Amino acid sequence: MLRATELAAAWSSETIPTIRAVLEATAAQVRRGRPSDFSTELLELIFLEPCCRIGDLVARGPSERHHVACVLKELVRLGILREERCWRAKIFVDRSYLDLFASDEPAFGPDPHRVARVATRRQAKAQAA
Repeated sequence: MLRATELAAAWSSETIPTIRAVLEATAAQVRRGRPSDFSTELLELIFLEPCCRIGDLVARGPSERHHVACVLKELVRLGILREERCWRAKIFVDRSYLDLFASDEPAFGPDPHRVARVATRRQAKAQAA
C-alpha cells in the first residue's frame, strides 16, 4: 500500500509540470489564433473541467453565457477543443488534456493538440478499415 502511494505521488509530481506546459502551450496557441478578448481565467476554468458545457463555465466564471459560447466555439475552430453532442447538450472536450491522464507516463510534445488530432484520425482510419 505504501509503495502504491509512493508511485502515485511520483506520477503526480511528474505530471504537474506537464500540465503547466500544456496550459502554457494552449494559451500561446490561443494568443496566436485570437489575441483580442480571450481571458486566461476562462482557459484555466476549461483546464479544471476538460469536459464541460457552456453552463458549467458560466456558473463558475465571471463571463456571460454569450461570451463563453463564442470563446468555446473559437477554441473548437482553433482545434483546441472538440464539440460533441450528448443528447440535447453540447459538451466541449479537451482531448489532449484528457490524454495526459490516460497515459502511464507524463509526456509533452511540441503541440499536444496536433498530436491528439493525429491520434484521433488514426483511430478513425483503423476503425473504418
